[in-house]
Amino acid sequence: MAFSRRLGLREQEENERKAREAEERRQREYDELKRREGEAIARANYEMQRAEDERRANENRDKELQNIKDTLLERVTRLNKRMTELSKANEYLTNRNNQLSNEINELKNKSCFWPEKQVKLESGRIIQMSELQIGDRVLSNIKNGVAEFSDVYLIAHIGKLDHKAKFAKVNFTRPDGSKGQLLLTTTHYVFDENLSIIFAKNLRPGETRILVSDDGNRLVPVFVDNITNEWRDKYISFYTRAGSVIANGVFSSCYDHCPPSQMLMNLVFLPVRWWTYMIPSTHREERLHPYVQFLETAYLSFINVMKKSKRLTNN
Repeated sequence: MAFSRRLGLREQEENERKAREAEERRQREYDELKRREGEAIARANYEMQRAEDERRANENRDKELQNIKDTLLERVTRLNKRMTELSKANEYLTNRNNQLSNEINELKNKSCFWPEKQVKLESGRIIQMSELQIGDRVLSNIKNGVAEFSDVYLIAHIGKLDHKAKFAKVNFTRPDGSKGQLLLTTTHYVFDENLSIIFAKNLRPGETRILVSDDGNRLVPVFVDNITNEWRDKYISFYTRAGSVIANGVFSSCYDHCPPSQMLMNLVFLPVRWWTYMIPSTHREERLHPYVQFLETAYLSFINVMKKSKRLTNN
């Protein structure tokens, strides 16, 4: 608006200047013609010139008004385009914010067992995971018929969610024919028959064989019968110094949503394992332990960068 007012004032001043110059020119011609041919002819010529000057002035004014309209229209068009761009940017930021919020919520829900699942202590006692305490020695592996127990050094988080999260219910048949099941989040790792770790959601009924403990202190490969999804609102995530645990009889990793390498993740958690040797952890909260939160956030950021790089490469 300020621009249009300034432009209008300049045009008005220019028109007034031209009108004064035209009036002065007509007056000179009138005086000259009056002297030579008389007042009647001079007056007629004066009126004709004035009418012509007014016609030209009106044409110029119409052109100037059209120029002002065109200029304003161009500015409005650019402004509308900019508003559209800002609206799209705001929509992107809103969607991105929602995406990040969802990813944060997903991070909170990951790396969890259903807390009512069972583990075996070195004393021989069977307890629910929700009863675990720092320093408890739980069955973490069986090698050559020898049961191995490992300290619980960190409870990353435990509690109840504000909303239900998706868990994978892995059903299997034990070597003695009895039925078993394990309930854990879909991106939690378990060991297959080759001692490779695999997401719970990627287990294939009738194809994937997991390792299950039997009464003879052995880990026996058995097929997964089926997998169903269930929505639960309780969780526990804990870590043993071995990085593994036999949960409900299934040889499972303590890790999830990370590179599929048990050895690598044991190295990644080495600092916190060393630290808790000197200062035992007292963390037993709903919020994720800061070190684990840092690792999962860093890994999530890395995954997002890789996805963006892949999209740019494809384009």
